Amino acid sequence: MAKDALDALLANASKKYDLNVGTVDGITSDAKFITTGNIAIDYVLGGGIPIGRTIELAGSSGSGKTTTALQTAVNVQNIIRNGGDTDLGIRADSRILYLDYEHAIDPEYAGKLGLDVNDESFLFTQPDSLEDGAEFCLRAIETGRIALVIVDSVAAMNPKVKRDNEIGKATIGVAAKLLKEFGTSLNPIAHENNCSVIFINHEYDQIGGYSPGGFTPQITPGGKALKYFASVRLSYRLAKTYKTKMIDPIANEEVERPSSSDIRVKSLKNRLAPPFRESIARVRFGKCFD
Repeated sequence: MAKDALDALLANASKKYDLNVGTVDGITSDAKFITTGNIAIDYVLGGGIPIGRTIELAGSSGSGKTTTALQTAVNVQNIIRNGGDTDLGIRADSRILYLDYEHAIDPEYAGKLGLDVNDESFLFTQPDSLEDGAEFCLRAIETGRIALVIVDSVAAMNPKVKRDNEIGKATIGVAAKLLKEFGTSLNPIAHENNCSVIFINHEYDQIGGYSPGGFTPQITPGGKALKYFASVRLSYRLAKTYKTKMIDPIANEEVERPSSSDIRVKSLKNRLAPPFRESIARVRFGKCFD
């Protein structure tokens, strides 16, 4: 009787509960990746940006987070232009969605990386509020035609209540709560539609924070929700800066100017590969990763 009851429940699960219940092999598939264009970062990720997952790139300013995201977009755009890839779930009419919350994209730099921002495969928007951008993002992914979403950045995702209120009025925790709601809705939709979502985030010193050894703890904006619903979290750190001799056009004399940096990339969380991998990548200012 118990076996018959379970068989009847499984037979009606998809209709009554909208669930696909069965063996793991029958429900999930092997992880698939899109290369970032950098071998060192792909190694830390376990193969590249995972398809259908949420990824957080967090770190200091100028550490290569946006460059990583844009180079991934370049590779997705190339796949789209070449007719798509059925194995990756990317179609010839797929699109890339860039949510520029910071209102600070540099089209010239994106072009140097190889991204055609004027191509129809690249959708660009600058949301005025966290809610508008998040809602549009979810509805766009549900169409099944969005292969990659880039959110730049979490720190600039401004809720409507903060945008409309006077400066100085307390709105503590609003962004974190909304981001939690966004993330819990986003993960199943992105997975179902084979869409990779990259959140670019910043790190800053915790006010009044202290850890053994005298180091100030680093925290990321947006609360703790992103740490939990992201499948992969990478930390970016400037390791070393290199200077090159060049002629200053104003002073008309030879000077040394920063030209490139070594970036230390570490996996803080990875549900598709061993975590805590670490590697060094070199980024050339105004050009791309070496």
